[in-house]
Parts: sequence; C-alpha cells; structure tokens
Amino acid sequence: MSRWVVTKQLECKETLTTAQFLNAVQVWIIKPQVVNKHYCGSKIQHEKNIQKVVTSFDPITLQNDFYLKKDESLEELFEYMVSLLSESSFKAVANDNVVDTVNVTLRDVIPKSLHKDAKTVRELVIKDPKTATVTFIPLVEFNNTELTDQQPPTGHTYRIRQQSGGITMEIVSTSNNDLNETATSIVSSTQITFLNNQLLPKIVTWAKSDSSKPTEVSSLTLVPIDEYSRTYNRLKQEYGQNLVAIWPETTDPLKFVYEDCAIAAYLITLWNTGSHSNEGALTKQSFVDLGCGNGLLVYILSGEGHRGLGLDVRKRKIWDLLGDKANLQETPVTPSDKTLFPDYEWIIGNHSDELTPWIPVMAARSSYTTKYFVLPCCHYDFQSKFNERQQGLSSYRSYLKFVKKVGQVCGFKVEEDQLRIPSTKKVCFVGQNRTYPRENQTDISDKITEFIASRCNTNTSMSEVAPDKSDGNSDDVIDAGARGENDSWASEFKARSNIETTRNCTHVDITITTQIINSVFHAVLGAPDNVGNLSDKVADDAGSSKESKMHDGDVCKIDTPKIDTPKIDTPKKRGNESSAVDINSRETDASVSRKGNWRRGGAIPLGDVVKLFSSDILQQLKKECGGIQTLLKNHHYIFKVVGGKVSLRHPGEVQPKIAKKRKWNETEGSVTKWQKTKLCWFNDNHPDGCPLDSEKCTFAHGQNDLKTVCKQDRGPCNK
Repeated sequence: MSRWVVTKQLECKETLTTAQFLNAVQVWIIKPQVVNKHYCGSKIQHEKNIQKVVTSFDPITLQNDFYLKKDESLEELFEYMVSLLSESSFKAVANDNVVDTVNVTLRDVIPKSLHKDAKTVRELVIKDPKTATVTFIPLVEFNNTELTDQQPPTGHTYRIRQQSGGITMEIVSTSNNDLNETATSIVSSTQITFLNNQLLPKIVTWAKSDSSKPTEVSSLTLVPIDEYSRTYNRLKQEYGQNLVAIWPETTDPLKFVYEDCAIAAYLITLWNTGSHSNEGALTKQSFVDLGCGNGLLVYILSGEGHRGLGLDVRKRKIWDLLGDKANLQETPVTPSDKTLFPDYEWIIGNHSDELTPWIPVMAARSSYTTKYFVLPCCHYDFQSKFNERQQGLSSYRSYLKFVKKVGQVCGFKVEEDQLRIPSTKKVCFVGQNRTYPRENQTDISDKITEFIASRCNTNTSMSEVAPDKSDGNSDDVIDAGARGENDSWASEFKARSNIETTRNCTHVDITITTQIINSVFHAVLGAPDNVGNLSDKVADDAGSSKESKMHDGDVCKIDTPKIDTPKIDTPKKRGNESSAVDINSRETDASVSRKGNWRRGGAIPLGDVVKLFSSDILQQLKKECGGIQTLLKNHHYIFKVVGGKVSLRHPGEVQPKIAKKRKWNETEGSVTKWQKTKLCWFNDNHPDGCPLDSEKCTFAHGQNDLKTVCKQDRGPCNK
C-alpha cells in the first residue's frame, strides 16, 4: 500500500491565501521551463472539473490502470481516469463554479533536447482547492520523436500542500520501512533533490508575490509546444551548424542564426496547424519577408518547401553564400499600391523597423486572404519615430499596443504571442483571420486611410525620419495610395538608406572628441578623492620595498583646472617624444611618478559631465546613440563609467578589449595579439605619466614600443 512521505517543508511567515498557493503551482503546471532549463514546456492535453466525494485515492493504482490502456486515444484515456476518480473519489460536474470541485489535468512535460534519453512525461495533475493540495502522478514517458514508444514512468508521484505555517513537498512511497528512514532514502533521488531544492522554493516565492497582478504572456501559445520543439531542434541540426560555419558577417552568428531558426520553426508549426489548412490537408504557405536583413529566415523557409521572397534595402555579405536557395532582392520598400503582394499568402515583418506598422496595412490591401506575421523591434510610426508612452506602461508595451491596434483597424483578429528567441523584443502579432466579410473590403480600406492620416497629421511635427518639406501641407498625406512622393500612402515616409550608418560615437569629429576627452579628464583628476589613491603595486620592481613606493607629501589633491586647459593631443597625432602635455603639473622624474602614488582623482556624475560643454557640442552628440556616455565608454582605456559616474581607469585594470562584433570569432588567448598596437594615453597625457613600466603596460610607451597592425590577420606585425 502506498503512503505519503514528507521530504521537505518550507516555512512561510506571510499569510498566504489558497488562491495565491494555487496560482503559484499553476505556473509550474503550464510553464515548467521557468524552473528547469531542460524542459521546453508543457502541453495541456485535456482538462476537466469534477465534484469531490471522498479524499482518498491510490495514485499507484491510477498509474497501473493508465499504462494497461496506454494504446487507446488520449481522450479515451483521460475520460477513463476521470471515471476511476469519480467512482472512487469524485463525480464529474459541468459547472466550474460548483463548490468543492477538483480540477483534473492531463499534461505532457516536454524536454528541450531531442536526445534519446530525454523523455516526455505524461502526468495526471489533480488540483484540490479545499485541501490546498496539488498532486502530480506520472503515467507514461516516451521519446519526443518516437511518440509510440511509451514506457512506464521512472519518476516519483509527488504532491505540494499548503499547510499552516508553510508549504510541504510529499512523495509517494511503497516501502514498509520506517517513515524517517524512507524519507532519507528518497531524498537521494535526483528528481526529489530538484523538487525539494529548486521547485519548492520557487513555489513559495511565487505564492508570496502579488497574485492580483496579471501574469506575463506565456510563450508559444499559438502553436503546439511539442511540434515546435521537434521542428526547432531539426532546423538547428539541418541549417544552424552549417550557417554558423560559413558566417561572413561581423555579428555573432550564434545569436542571429539560431534566432532565425526559432522564428522559422514557429512559422512552420503555425502554418502546419493553423486554420489555413485545406480540410486537414497541409499546404505549403507562400510568403514575402519585408526587411529580410541577412535573409536567413527566407533561406530556411524556402529550404522547407515554402515559396518565398525577401526584400531589403541593403544587400548582406551572406546573400552570396546562400545562392539561389533563397530569393533575395536588394530594393527599398515604400508602402503604396505598387507594393502589394496578392500572390503571396503571408507578409512577414521580422524586426522590419520603419515598415513594422505598415505590415498589417499591406496585408489588408493585398488581398482578403493575405495574412501577416510581425515581430516589432524599433519603434516606428507610419512616417516618423513612435514617441508615445501610455501611463503605467513601458515604451515597448506602449508600442506593442499601437502595432496591435493597427492590425485591428485593418480588420484582423490580432493574436499576440511570445517567441523564444535570444532577444528582449520577442512579442509577435499574427493576423490570419478577418473580422469582416469580403464584401466590406472597400469600407475597411477607407477606415485604414483615415487612421493613417490621423496618425501622420499628429506626428508630422515630431518626425525624426521624414525629409524636409517646403510646403508642409498635412492634407497631402494619404488618399488610398494615390498621393505623396512615389504614390506612397504617407507623403513623408522615408525608407532607410542602403548605406549602413554608424551612430556609436566612433565618427564624431576628432576635434570635438579631443576636447571632450581632455575636459572630462581634467575634471575627474581635479575632483575630490572619492575613488581613493591606487598605490601602484602592479608596476613595482621585484624586491622593491613598500617604503620606496610611497612618498611623504605626495597627495592626490590638486586644484581643479579650468576647462580651457592646454591642448593634449590624441595618440593618433602624437610623435615619439613630442607631446602637448601641461608639463608644469607633471613630475619630471618618470621613475618617481611610476613608483609613487599615482593621482587618480575622483568620480563625477554624468550629469555634471554634461554641464562642462556648450549646447553646440551637445547638439553634435545628440545624433549619436548614448551621447557622451558612449563616447567615454569608447575610451575605456582612460575612463570607467559605472553607476552613472565617471572616473579614471588605472592602466593595470585595462584588458585588451575586443569589439562585440568580433568576440564570437576570437580564440582563447588571441586577444594578446592586440597588445602594444596602440600608444599609452596616460604615458603621454597624465601629469604623473603611466604608473606601469613599459614591460607591464599593454599599451606602447612611445613609437619604438609600438607594433604595426597587419591588415591580413588583423593582428600586430613584429616590425
């Protein structure tokens, strides 16, 4: 006879309601992947409420009875389980609001991996609100790719209970040993260790949280999780590894390749299970991807037999490697009557930037049967940047509401879902069903025109992407695609340039950059010592004593210099010995400055840094992403920007920094090839020079110490 053994109890000082407890367990029921990274998710096969009669039932009996009938249909098996519970303990009810009801759910817990040892576990979950108990009974398990190979479960039956003072985890035991001894042996199980040490604390944490807040949108709600998992793993194996190997771009292929594999898996699963299948017969959906970027999504979907077209304003290097397996065209897309796609069933906008709000519009006007998928990223309105933010919502969620509203105005039943991709912008919208009959197509088009006109009239004054217009006539915005430049639906819409612009402060005028670096350096050096002097223990010679490194009276406090300080040339313009340093404040004995207290100054807030400069300089940086903060971070070998404050970085803390776009291609230890390829800024500009000896500094002390960078391998030449 089976019996329950308590394996762990966590106290909870807060008073928890039954609703809080059950809501917390529900997260584990529908989203097991948030606790265990080896799970892809769960699929709810069947669910029913039944009326409780008796509290006792034997889960082992339910396991055995289910396995004996495992070859029957899932629906028949579930109804059989319900009948067993009804005969022994429960009675089925139609009204979900009947007092003393128990929820019975049949779920599949699906593994993330397709490895043969990764098993899908089919469980019966019994949720009893009156006793605040949720029981999990494993019934069978099978490989994710071989659904017919069902085996008896290897996991334990367990239940989670809310009791006075805490929440307990209990395990079913069939042993006749003493309860304490049994509990000790059970805890050694890997599964029970997970339940006790990971799941139970999570349940307690979730239960303590505010249950009145709406739960986050679950991911992959529009597609079967098991089919998506199988498709994604297959695409990773068939396409992912080869694409990573040939990746010619400077960006990280591990992010972009597998992100597009995930999006392709989502679309394929959606198309295979959506309402567009013809009486159960699957048809290969056709598509056009607007703003296709690297073209990988087009390549993968085309490889899976879907007729597709990818359009982008700028060709990517990888297009040539994809060959004729992907139909990719370099052309700008301006929303108009000339950019309709009635020959394709789907219009895709995958991080399509300024085209994002136009995707539903083009789908609605292409044909009555055209559908769309859009994954919003950058915030664009119809002809300008989207700058609105609703109270209580983030700017991202405000933009999502706008994109969803566009789809609704276009007459779509808009469905929201969340993808599983390595991106913070993972919410997508799908429009595959209309809310109006075909004969109302003209009326809907008129409503779309009015809506776009109202948005363009509202946002014309704050457009950040629209070209200058001499007449400024806001009436010349939209007239069913007949007005505007190139017959566009928005007179001031402007597609992106085919030349990629860089706005990371690396192309700021060298004179302005030098002025900013020098001014901030002197301001930080003259600030109060809230960072603290850094005794140079990195550069001292072997055998030198502490006394030889410290100098009485060598304090870090200096008078704050004025902004119009003597010019300090940047390393690019300096010679071997000449330097425009303020030599009046610099130690003449280099060995003394490198062995003594190196003046580091203090830390000043970024807000005070901004006040150092005129509006003209700030206006120059306004077009750059991040402004002064980004410019200072670009000079990481001089400054540290942490917690909104700027301070000097000790040269001993500097590590060779590889640009993010190259990190993925750097082998271990290869960063050392960049040493001595750049002049030491502190050696030529700091009043005390560089605190490190030349042998220990990663930067070159003078031209004789400088290595030339070879373009062939992007490393130094020993010249």
